Amino acid sequence: MIQNCTQLEGHLEKRLFSNRDLALISMMLGENLGKEEAACLTENVDIDTESSLYLLSLGILGFRFGWDAFPSWAIPRLKGLHRYYQVSSSAGAPWLQARLEILSAAGIPVTLTGGLAMRAFYATDVPRLTYGYEITVPSEDYDKALSLLRDSVREATSDFHDRTVKGHTKITLRKGVPIGGLFKEKEFWEQARTVEFMGQSVLVPCPEDMALRLLCAYHGLGLVREQREERDRRLYEAGFVLQAGKVDFKVLAEKARACGQESLAHYFLHVISKHASKVFSEVKWAPYFPVDKSYVSFLRNTIRLDEIIEQRDLRKKASLWNTFLMVYTRYQLARPARKARRERK
Repeated sequence: MIQNCTQLEGHLEKRLFSNRDLALISMMLGENLGKEEAACLTENVDIDTESSLYLLSLGILGFRFGWDAFPSWAIPRLKGLHRYYQVSSSAGAPWLQARLEILSAAGIPVTLTGGLAMRAFYATDVPRLTYGYEITVPSEDYDKALSLLRDSVREATSDFHDRTVKGHTKITLRKGVPIGGLFKEKEFWEQARTVEFMGQSVLVPCPEDMALRLLCAYHGLGLVREQREERDRRLYEAGFVLQAGKVDFKVLAEKARACGQESLAHYFLHVISKHASKVFSEVKWAPYFPVDKSYVSFLRNTIRLDEIIEQRDLRKKASLWNTFLMVYTRYQLARPARKARRERK
């Protein structure tokens, strides 16, 4: 089974990641950056048309390890992009601070989640592309918080993807937990950690919850359809949390199992440790994530789903058989999560 599993992991890796993606993850979690590595990351890159998210990732590498390794034609643009988003990430600080003070005065506890938690605690030197802020409040305080922040909160059904509605930075307000299928509310709040942020005492998710969110935010169709640059960022940010957050991997495995995403977390931990082995060893987590039939089934079904989607895209029109296979494979991938939800009830 282990030999077959290794082959499947390699096959899925080729479908989800390019060599450039894997090199980026390795370098972001590494301890230095040489000219050879920088040349690999910038090969065939068009500085004018490349994804801003990818270029920002290169800018973060330059900021951390120095710019000398990069080719001279790339340095001015990467420096400028990094500086621009560094400034943009902090530009809304006074605005956000005022909203946090409103919630604090009303006695509403706040957990910083998503990219805001990364900026505030887990990776303070990593600027973000987005201008929005994600915070989570207890379910019983949600309506009150929504009323207090009405003009500052995104409407998920209408303007969730609009970064600057009416010229203002917006807050994404989560009720109870950041993602409903991944967390139990009581446990999430009990294990959150208190930090000082903008003069306020706020909470951030515990390292295990933060890692779980980054590793398992997308699954099934969402996973294979996810933009590669977004997936790369999720993984190297998960690596930041795993490096700095003193993660208890036994607890992480229990949490992933409880929400039916153990195999997904297992696979991405494998990818991170394979390509950043000097700083994140497989020995730390492997004892808690067994190679079993469920994991092998996950690998096979994810590969199959990606192949089906690829065929649909090539044909530009789905056959009935293709549609059936896609629905069936998605059903199989979702079985662990459905089972976990039944057991919670």
